[in-house]
Amino acid sequence: EYIQIARTSPLPLYKQLEDSIVRAIGDGELEAGDKLPTEEELADKFGLSRPVVDVQYEMVRMSTGF
Repeated sequence: EYIQIARTSPLPLYKQLEDSIVRAIGDGELEAGDKLPTEEELADKFGLSRPVVDVQYEMVRMSTGF
């Protein structure tokens, strides 16, 4: 599982989500055309709001072009 979120980390959850995805892209775990989990799936799994997941997906798109 490439998305790692630790509630005990001092890093905000939304930043951990973004960093996990960007790291997976950089490491080659995710490639162009790969399907990311839906906003709803991530929100449910990690207890995040869907708007937070949506914003982080957009941040990843802007920073990586993925």
